[in-house]
Amino acid sequence: FRLLGGCRTAAYVHYPTISTDMLSALHRTGPAFNNRQFIARSKVLTEGKALYYRLFARLYGWAGAYSQCTMVNSSWTHGHIMQLWDSEPWLVYPPCDVDPLWDIPLQPRQKTILSIAQYRPEKNHALQLHAFAELLQRHPEYRAQGARLVMIGGCRHEDDERRFGELQALAQRLGVAECVSIEKNVPFERKKQLLAEAVAGLHSMSNEHFGIGIVEFMAAGAVPVAHRSGGPLLDIVSPAAVIFEDELVGEDAVGFLAATEAEYAEALHQIF
Repeated sequence: FRLLGGCRTAAYVHYPTISTDMLSALHRTGPAFNNRQFIARSKVLTEGKALYYRLFARLYGWAGAYSQCTMVNSSWTHGHIMQLWDSEPWLVYPPCDVDPLWDIPLQPRQKTILSIAQYRPEKNHALQLHAFAELLQRHPEYRAQGARLVMIGGCRHEDDERRFGELQALAQRLGVAECVSIEKNVPFERKKQLLAEAVAGLHSMSNEHFGIGIVEFMAAGAVPVAHRSGGPLLDIVSPAAVIFEDELVGEDAVGFLAATEAEYAEALHQIF
């Protein structure tokens, strides 16, 4: 628009189309939601994909350089856009409508862990189920005390519906199905009811650009346990407590940051 029409241009970037994390992850990790197994197992295909990413990143940077006013929604996005677009964007956090949550009382709370996320592959719901299963294995008394994990989220299409079913099957295989509720497309009143019951809010997406769901947990009085990366690390859960070699590190924290099943399980134990 700027080149062809001489328009003034502005951009508000939530999630870069490509990031330096995507480039580095190709050689660090195996199969993932955005890296199919047959590519991860082939050095030739991996190098070809890396070349494609680098070329796309250059094109993305060239296009972004024409933005005259660039805004980003988080510190994580800020860092990537600075690198890719070679510009200094404004940091403008996204609006988080938490007004309806202020009237939720802090007490009483149940041993309910709540997860709020669309059933998309990058949300990594499987990590939550594995962490919850490990928590119950380490501390079987919580099962008797009524501990439960409730997942709510939207299903956009057939693939999300399939993942929804796969999560239910995984809960069965892990032996925690009777303690897990997986719900889809719930109305706001149901979501608010669960926020009022939950003692902890669970988030497991790596490199989430911001994390509005985590803000909702905190506004409703649920202690967040979020992935130790992206917006949760840099902007939201601060100061945070972390689990290092099975020891709790961090004082006066507003929540927990974790990355592995064991860290998530220990963080939930600390909350319980």
